[in-house]
Amino acid sequence: MKSLLFLVLMLTSLVAMAGQYAEVKDNIYANLRSGKAETYPVITVLKPKAKVEVLNTENRYAQIKTADGQEGWIALRLLVVKPPAVAAAAKPAPAPAAPDLSAPLAQCKTALQGAQQTIQNADERLTRAETALQQREAALTSAKQLTIVVGAMSLLVGFLLGMI
Repeated sequence: MKSLLFLVLMLTSLVAMAGQYAEVKDNIYANLRSGKAETYPVITVLKPKAKVEVLNTENRYAQIKTADGQEGWIALRLLVVKPPAVAAAAKPAPAPAAPDLSAPLAQCKTALQGAQQTIQNADERLTRAETALQQREAALTSAKQLTIVVGAMSLLVGFLLGMI
């Protein structure tokens, strides 16, 4: 009869734990598993004093939810259940709202457009410079050819005058 009463009290206390908060015992790294036995795969390893929400308890395991939203099972012997007043303080704070980044994004887009325009202008100047260089090289080639022709003619005229 005593063992039956003890069993009823244990089950009552375990069911009463659901909805409470707990933390992993100090100096313990606890495996969060996909099921309520050590044969189930490990989802993650919880650090000592990690705060968790107890969702359900069965036998010697508690189904919990971590601060980052992962759910799984952990051996009850690895947890310290917090009293309601402490549990309220231990409840993970909601994540802060994401800051409005629309103004900095608009500034970045404007700066990017300006940089793209600068690159396009530099590209156009480079194309004009390359064209001018090709024209000067062609003129130089023509001048060299003319110099060769004039030199050859001068040599021919000198040769002819020397024969006279």
